[in-house]
Amino acid sequence: MDFEQIPLRDIHLPHAIGYWPVSIGWWVMLVLFVALVFAVWRYKKYKQNHIGTLSLNAFHEIVKKYEKNKNDAEFSKELSILIRRIVISKFPRKDTASLVGQQWLEFLDKMAECEDFTKGCGRQIITAPYQNKSLDRVDDLIQVVEKWIKKVTYKKEAKHLL
Repeated sequence: MDFEQIPLRDIHLPHAIGYWPVSIGWWVMLVLFVALVFAVWRYKKYKQNHIGTLSLNAFHEIVKKYEKNKNDAEFSKELSILIRRIVISKFPRKDTASLVGQQWLEFLDKMAECEDFTKGCGRQIITAPYQNKSLDRVDDLIQVVEKWIKKVTYKKEAKHLL
């Protein structure tokens, strides 16, 4: 039998599979990836704001306690402890726990980009917990510390300060 005389058609290959449009599985993976990135971003933002909220709540409790008792030594001691706790929560303990005196005040000013601690009423924070005399300009000190807490806890961590 002669195969050339049989009326056969030539073999046609199917078209090549294109990259677009992608299948539904890739769309699902893309949506899941975007959702994961968004969730991580929101968690970091929540964690950062959570520290700020907790810090401000603790600060307001200290202020209310001071307004009730008018005990300057205890007030300055609690403020100093709160500020130290905030710094240690934002920066590594090994870098910040050893700061004292003028270095501590300079670090606090650098964190908030101000001079309220080295040249202003915030300077009392290093001496007042150890003295039994009354604080000077308590209202100014309260404003300075509240402003510092808001600036430091609600901004992203800056490793260049260390």
